[in-house]
Amino acid sequence: AGMRPEGIEPSKACQRIIRDELRLPVVAGSLEEAAVDPGTYDVIALFQTIEHLDDPRGGLMRMARWLKPGGLIVITTPNRGAWFSRLMGKRWFEYKPREHLYYFDAETISKMLEAVGFDRIVVRRDPNRYPVSFIFERLRRYYPPLRPIVGLVEKITPSRVKHWSIP
Repeated sequence: AGMRPEGIEPSKACQRIIRDELRLPVVAGSLEEAAVDPGTYDVIALFQTIEHLDDPRGGLMRMARWLKPGGLIVITTPNRGAWFSRLMGKRWFEYKPREHLYYFDAETISKMLEAVGFDRIVVRRDPNRYPVSFIFERLRRYYPPLRPIVGLVEKITPSRVKHWSIP
C-alpha cells in the first residue's frame, strides 16, 4: 500500500499549483493555522522548514498530535554544527537572519524533539555531496572578499575536478 501525500501551504498561489498542476491535496494555512485532526498522518516531512518557523517547538508539538501512534517525522535543516558553518560564522551561506529564525545542530534538534515527546530520535548528517563548481559559486556569492582568490583557484582547477562532489 502506498502513501497519500498531502501538503500544508500558507501561500494561495502555491496552493493552486499543488492542487491544480501537481494534483495533490493541500491543507490551506501555516502550521499554526492548519486544521488537521489528531492521528491523521503516518509520516510528516519538514524539508528545510523548521528553521523558518516562528515557534519550532510549538510546531513540533502540533505535528506530534497529527501523527498516528508510531508515526515518523523527518526533518532536514542547515547544520549549525557543520565544520563549514563553524569556520565561516556569520559569513556562513545558510546564515540568513531575516529568513532563518532558528539554527540547529545535532544536539539542539535532538533535545527539542525529546522535550516535545519524540522518543526514537536518529540524527544523521545530510548525505548530500556538492560539486566543486557549486562550492566555488557559493564562495563567490557569499564571500565577496574571497572572489579574486576563488576566481584564480577556479581558473587553474581542471574541468574534471570541478565535477567532483565533496561532503
